[in-house]
Amino acid sequence: MAATLHAQLAGQTDEHLRRLRGLDKENVQSEYPILIAAAFFLATNRRFSKSDPTTVTSQIIDFVASLRARTPEATEKVDAHIAERLLRAVLGEGSIADIDDSTVYTTELFLLAGLISDANLTDAELTAFIAKARAMADEG
Repeated sequence: MAATLHAQLAGQTDEHLRRLRGLDKENVQSEYPILIAAAFFLATNRRFSKSDPTTVTSQIIDFVASLRARTPEATEKVDAHIAERLLRAVLGEGSIADIDDSTVYTTELFLLAGLISDANLTDAELTAFIAKARAMADEG
């Protein structure tokens, strides 16, 4: 699953889809969202936790607006309010208990892709990032 996520975040669409098709469907449904959540947590903290608390909200709003403007698909599929809530929740502000799992998962995927894209990680840095996320996901 880590290699599948790596391909996805590296923008290797064909490789990502090939790997995704090769995964056990049950594992994809149960374990892949946990890996995504761990990676999302790490990427969000990497991007926003070192920021001045008084500017984090505006940085989150700016990031979400930028992400939604990048592609028509993102504009269509990413609800700005939910995306901002997910990012703030990772940083310990607010709750997302009222948001269904499917919406959380889909939104996390888009936000994660944007966070990683903006980070401009080298392949080695992306590999290390995903290994850290995998270890976090395995800890449960």
